[in-house]
Amino acid sequence: NKTDFSKAISKMYEFEKYWGKGSSNNNFVATYPALIYYNGWGNVDQNKDLALSLFKKNSNSKYPNEISLAYLALDSFNNNDKNKAQNYLKKIDEKKKVTDLVSLKKFIKKWIDDWFKNPELVKTLDIYG
Repeated sequence: NKTDFSKAISKMYEFEKYWGKGSSNNNFVATYPALIYYNGWGNVDQNKDLALSLFKKNSNSKYPNEISLAYLALDSFNNNDKNKAQNYLKKIDEKKKVTDLVSLKKFIKKWIDDWFKNPELVKTLDIYG
């Protein structure tokens, strides 16, 4: 079975609309779709601009998701903006010891592994865009 990521995004929006708090910066309508758009998983076209705007929405929430901050840091590293990347890294829980690009990629890999809990699926995904 192939994961229908497009349908997953649709279901996340639907869930939030009917059962959520209606916040446009929470994980259901910001972070999780952003992961899918950033990496262009499955049947969803890669759209890094949309993904980054969703990650930024989440990063401005009261309780930003660490994976949003991690992808914003990754994008900053990829654009040679180390100062901006370091600012995002500082916002990630200090116990995670995410201090540079190598530790950032390890953090993203572990987070994705923990989120999907499906090693076979994760092997097929590009998790760094």
